[in-house]
Amino acid sequence: MSMSLMRGPCIPMLIKMDHSYSAAELAEPKPNSRMKQLLYSLLLKLLHLLFTCAELVYGAVQRLMWQFSRVPVTPPLADICANGRQLAKRPEHLGVILVEKDICWQTLADIILWSTAYGIHYVSLYDRSGRVRAGAEQQLRPHLERRRRALFGAVPCTVSLVEGGAEPGPTANGHSGDGGGQYHVSVALLWEPDGVGDMVAAARRLCSEVASGARRADSIDRHMFGEQLRAAAAWPDPALAIKLGPVRALLGYLPWQLRLTEVLDAPPRRPLLYRDFHRLLTAYGGIQQRMGT
Repeated sequence: MSMSLMRGPCIPMLIKMDHSYSAAELAEPKPNSRMKQLLYSLLLKLLHLLFTCAELVYGAVQRLMWQFSRVPVTPPLADICANGRQLAKRPEHLGVILVEKDICWQTLADIILWSTAYGIHYVSLYDRSGRVRAGAEQQLRPHLERRRRALFGAVPCTVSLVEGGAEPGPTANGHSGDGGGQYHVSVALLWEPDGVGDMVAAARRLCSEVASGARRADSIDRHMFGEQLRAAAAWPDPALAIKLGPVRALLGYLPWQLRLTEVLDAPPRRPLLYRDFHRLLTAYGGIQQRMGT
């Protein structure tokens, strides 16, 4: 009797335990698992869509508010020069990175002239596709001349447009910064091949010196490479770069020279207002650059 009681319930249990599953059955995900993956994927796409819509709505609202607000007049030259002298620090070289679809030529002209009044000797305009360089004579220069007359009047002010930034800029005494002397600024018109080309040229010069025996290969380091770049361009590295546009990327702007550059985003208002420019330079003055220490 005890034997029959033990065998009865044990037989189906043994059969169930001895059942072997195929590899396809083990690899096939369960319906619940597939459903969870689908839900997670839909949730991520929904969050991305909501975030994108929120950014678009915020940008549209800001543009409408600034469009209908009263636009203040640019201060006179003497006030702008005084603001420049009050800055905690100012960059010797100011970079402008264009990452927006449409170019506001008045904004570029104003940044160049305001920088000149602040005592900034070097300005570089970077556009990845070279639109600024292509439109320098037909677009940028007429805007510069019109805005220069409005701001500087009879005060001498010279703007030199340089392709690639290979030529030296003004000397230290080429700008008085007090509103009563000669103002001069060099403007480099850059696009994507310029940064890469400078690095290739510097590397070739170092290789030639090693091949001729003038330099040892083990003496080359990143500091020497940087010196080669600066010696070839005769321009200081940009200490501050102002980014115009909503794209969160630099799109190839001088990759080596950018290593110590502070990058600040300009407001989307076009044309850019003087107060926005002054706030950016004031914010730069409050940044402590530790240089990796």
